[in-house]
Amino acid sequence: MVAALQVICDRPDATPWCQEISAPTLVIAVADDPLIPSPVLQALAHSMPRAVYWLLPSVAHLSNVETPSSCGLD
Repeated sequence: MVAALQVICDRPDATPWCQEISAPTLVIAVADDPLIPSPVLQALAHSMPRAVYWLLPSVAHLSNVETPSSCGLD
């Protein structure tokens, strides 16, 4: 587990090339995520020309597990 997390932390930042994504993109953030704060994802969405930003309130990192209905999984 520690090794897997280290690999994630060592990845290069892909944010600069996200602005080149021209396909419609849905960026989903959750209000209570301790790993990826919602303002980070909001900024990412704003950098993409055709992105839509959704913020799911009262959900933490695993939104699809905590509230499947918020992800259309019910």
